[in-house]
Amino acid sequence: MALAWKVDRLDRFEAMALSLLIVGVLLSTWGNAQAQGGSETSSASLAESIRGSTVVMTANLCFAFRCMFQKRYRNGSTSQLNDINLLCRMQQTGALALLLPALLMGGPFMVEKYFEAEHDAKVEYMGLSCLNAFCYAAYKYVMALSLRF
Repeated sequence: MALAWKVDRLDRFEAMALSLLIVGVLLSTWGNAQAQGGSETSSASLAESIRGSTVVMTANLCFAFRCMFQKRYRNGSTSQLNDINLLCRMQQTGALALLLPALLMGGPFMVEKYFEAEHDAKVEYMGLSCLNAFCYAAYKYVMALSLRF
């Protein structure tokens, strides 16, 4: 995406790494279809595996568009945001854009699954979410300190 919109450049080693990544995804898709279909690859398991890979690739494209938007926003912005604030604004924008469709399409399902889940699983999930947020913020803080010296 960044190459198509001329936001970034790609050298030979990066191109080789991306090629290996793409080949890995294709082999994983094919291997997943074989594992589900037994000794022979069934068309149903291959279609399901391709559908799953398509969802993952779409998510990766959306991630690439988000990164590209961040680069363009940072280059064209008069007020510079640090990485943490820029990420926070991007997450807020995405959450607000997806909140209504998510609630309309999956609200009842989410409420039902929330009350079915065990208390320990909810606490563990919240703890891991907080740990993830703390580690990201601490990493960015340490990186900002190291750049000052």
